[in-house]
Amino acid sequence: MAKGFHEFQKYSPESLAKTVGFWEQALAIDPDYLAPLMGCGYCYGHLAFIAESDEKESLIAKSQAAFERSKAEAPNDVRPYAAKRALETARGDYDAAVAAGRAALAIEPNDSYTRAVLGMMLSMAAEPREALMHLTKAGHEMASPPGWFYLAQTHCHYMLGALDDALKVSRQVVERDPAFYSGPAMAAALATERARNSEATTMRERMLAMDPQFSSATFVKWQGLKDPDYRRRLLEALTSAGLPE
Repeated sequence: MAKGFHEFQKYSPESLAKTVGFWEQALAIDPDYLAPLMGCGYCYGHLAFIAESDEKESLIAKSQAAFERSKAEAPNDVRPYAAKRALETARGDYDAAVAAGRAALAIEPNDSYTRAVLGMMLSMAAEPREALMHLTKAGHEMASPPGWFYLAQTHCHYMLGALDDALKVSRQVVERDPAFYSGPAMAAALATERARNSEATTMRERMLAMDPQFSSATFVKWQGLKDPDYRRRLLEALTSAGLPE
């Protein structure tokens, strides 16, 4: 379980695939261990963001099965809802994904992590103002926010046109969590938008060192974003930064 969590923190397609491998090993040892089942449910759903047709449907089905079993066995636990959010996002049903985030917060209304996750989901669903409200409140209470927390903030500011704020937060991702996959790519895109070409070059090189097979189109899919205009803008910024399409 710990090995899987170490990979999960990087939040890349490769790392989540490795995470699933470790957590499936944990389940093979102890089929009644719910934590890796819940975690696998989320990873299956998120990996479906970039999968093709048959594989996508298989991953969504596995995520759904993990959600249903873990929800049945732990009805008052917020963690099963991670799978629900991911699989509904992969299906393109952002209303259902946000509803899963709200259901989790209703169970744990004072949990900053659960609130931050709702903020992340709202950012993906193109609701940046409400997302920032939840993220800001959660951030005041979280001792050490993870990389995805700052990524969600970055997307919110970007969507709202606050590019300087978005670039500032994207730098925080890179500085605080160097192994977090999306950090350098978002920083490169935003530095390009602000005509900070030297910084964009540095971030591009850092991203390509992290993932030599990087694809801007796949990266945008990996973000799970609802708004097609924002997806196009992000893709254009990434390629303008010199990252492969």
